[in-house]
Amino acid sequence: MTSSKKLRIKLDPELERRINEATSRLEKAEHELTVAMEAIIAPELGADNEMIGDRVRSALQELGAARQALAVERADP
Repeated sequence: MTSSKKLRIKLDPELERRINEATSRLEKAEHELTVAMEAIIAPELGADNEMIGDRVRSALQELGAARQALAVERADP
């Protein structure tokens, strides 16, 4: 097998769905944080503290949702 070929592991469909959902949520969170950081670094873009706070809150919500998507359900002993 050459290094250019990717090893594809067959995942349980539900696990694959949860990973895809978490990946999407992480991408959204990354975008929100990037926009917020740009507004902090370049205030001439006209962003105010409220907009920055909204972006950071949105990112935190996406991170929480991503964590929940990956959470493993545990049975109580």
